[in-house]
Amino acid sequence: ELEKIETLLEGLPGTLSKATLQEVGNFLDRLDQCDDARQLSLLREYQTRLTNELWQSFQGLAMISKTDPVTLGDLSPQLVERFVSPGQKWLLQVYPRKQIWDQEPLAEFIADVRSVDPEATGTPLQTYEASRSIKQSYEKAGLYALVAAFSVLLLDFRSFKLAFLAMLPPMAGTVLLFGTMGHLNIDLNPANMIVLPLIMGIGVDGGVHVVHDSLHQKGRYEIGSTAFSAILVNTLTTMVGFGAMMIARHRGLYSLGLVLTLGVGACLLVSLVLLPTILAMLSWRRATAADTSHETFRDAVPVAGHEPAVVLALSSAVPLTSHHFASADMLPPRTGTYG
Repeated sequence: ELEKIETLLEGLPGTLSKATLQEVGNFLDRLDQCDDARQLSLLREYQTRLTNELWQSFQGLAMISKTDPVTLGDLSPQLVERFVSPGQKWLLQVYPRKQIWDQEPLAEFIADVRSVDPEATGTPLQTYEASRSIKQSYEKAGLYALVAAFSVLLLDFRSFKLAFLAMLPPMAGTVLLFGTMGHLNIDLNPANMIVLPLIMGIGVDGGVHVVHDSLHQKGRYEIGSTAFSAILVNTLTTMVGFGAMMIARHRGLYSLGLVLTLGVGACLLVSLVLLPTILAMLSWRRATAADTSHETFRDAVPVAGHEPAVVLALSSAVPLTSHHFASADMLPPRTGTYG
């Protein structure tokens, strides 16, 4: 009989693996070595276990086949407590159809849920409110940093125009940064939005150095080599420090380092290219106006045999007579202000 069982198992292709057949063969070999009484005892025990398992399976099928609706009494108390409050209020769990890791589907899902229950709670709503709060906080921090930096520059230069020119690198650099991020498909997230106030504080350094450098020059402005080197080295070391975060495995730190490096680099570009160009244009207009005033004054200087004439020194707006100057070379020097 045992040999027939083993032959029957071997004749079932694809249902039992070789390892299972090997275990069955070993069992049959050990069973064959037992006496008849021992074999009968083992087979009865196996038959009893098999009958119990079949009975439990039939009971499960009978419970499944019931047509009566499920009631709370059919469930365990631990499960009921999770979904039914003591006041008999039920917990309703709503799952989104779209992927809510993106902001737009998440906002749409939150709007749909709140149209039914404005006081609904859950992880998606917490994530949405937290991200919106962080975004608003960083935007306000960037605005406060802009106002604070501009106020300090007003105290330094005492000129609205010069303070605005000094603030041009962080403001234009931020616009250039956002354009670069859009071109590279880099999104703002709660990890890298902190760059807004940081850029306002870091990027203004180059503008301050360039404007101060222009005030010490006469005629048409050209950025000095000392100011150029100082701004370049200072900004590059800052970029290296922030760029070191890009080697981190954490995606948030990587994103923060990347955006800060791009932002500081954009401020550097504005400080060394755009701002000196604007200052050169302003100083050229100033130099042209001063030269025109100079020529007018030279034509008004009296010559031998003529009566003294009263001329207006446009550079100082003070009425002077021609006998105060022996020649046009004694005109007051031009200053380096734009305000």
